[in-house]
Amino acid sequence: SSGINAEYGNVGDEESAPKITKKEERLILTINCHLNPSLNAADTNKANLLLEFQFSDRMIRKLDTEISLQEDSPTTLVDDLVYHNLVNESDRHMIIESLDEVLYS
Repeated sequence: SSGINAEYGNVGDEESAPKITKKEERLILTINCHLNPSLNAADTNKANLLLEFQFSDRMIRKLDTEISLQEDSPTTLVDDLVYHNLVNESDRHMIIESLDEVLYS
């Protein structure tokens, strides 16, 4: 997995992305997930995932990453988001459901 890209770096790359130390306290109001073909059209195992969260204070966070369709799962992706304090632990189930719909439908 290559991790989630945010405006400050690649979240999955521990060396280049600083870990946000303050836990995300805001809750998510809405989630938009989009799956697009990889920028490398020859690699059918990869896809580009775009996540957009609107939080309780109406702020929007947009994240994107290239994922492996065989190796990445909704649970592992959400684990990364929670670990890096990009989302509140309480929103875990809602995000997993949204990712399930996009990845497996």
